Formats: sequence, structure tokens, C-alpha cells
Amino acid sequence: MIYNNFYRTTKPNDYPHRTDELRTLLKSYLKKNHIKMKPVMNSILNSLSINRPISNRQLEVVIPYIRNNLSDHSIEQIKDLFSVCVYDVISVSDYDYLDKYYPKILEQKLKDEEPNTLEPFYQ
Repeated sequence: MIYNNFYRTTKPNDYPHRTDELRTLLKSYLKKNHIKMKPVMNSILNSLSINRPISNRQLEVVIPYIRNNLSDHSIEQIKDLFSVCVYDVISVSDYDYLDKYYPKILEQKLKDEEPNTLEPFYQ
């Protein structure tokens, strides 16, 4: 396979929730009749289905469609969100993504994950 040279340490199956989200979006677009990029979307969907990364250009081509569904996200946010699906791109971890775009949510999440102790009562 020629794509083996492009695999990084992070592959699409390392963050399955992000890959699944992209797959779900693509499937919804493929059901619509007016979409003209169906061959490209099918190609991306096939690659993701077998856990093969897509190219940066493939992601850029579908970003205008993705922005319709994720209108509150910037282009950079969308690229970071789906970076785990793209080869030759540095992947953004879930932690880094939340830290960059949703610091308050990350802070709350870290606070919720803190172990329960009796320390405040004994001080």
C-alpha cells in the first residue's frame, strides 16, 4: 500500500469519536441530491472506513460543507478537530483542542475528574 509511508503516530482510529463525526457528516451529505462533490466524499468515506488517513486537500474540499453543520466553528477549528484523520498534519489531541478553543470546559472537566478527598475538611 502506498499510504503506509504517510502514517504518523496518530491514526484515524486513535480518536474514533472524531473520525465517526466526520463519517456521519459525510454520510448526511451523500444523501442530499444537490451535492456535486459526491465522488470525493465517497473516496474520503471509503478511506476513513478502512482507517486510512485522508489528505489535507481532501479535508479542505469538504470544509465548506462541514461549516454548514458546524457553523459556530472556524475553519481552523474544523481542521484541528479532524486533524487526526489527515496524514502529514500534526494531530491535535482532545486535551489540546479543548485547551485551545474551550478552556472553561476543560477547566470544569479537570475539576470534575479530580479525586474526591477529605483534605479540605482536615485543614
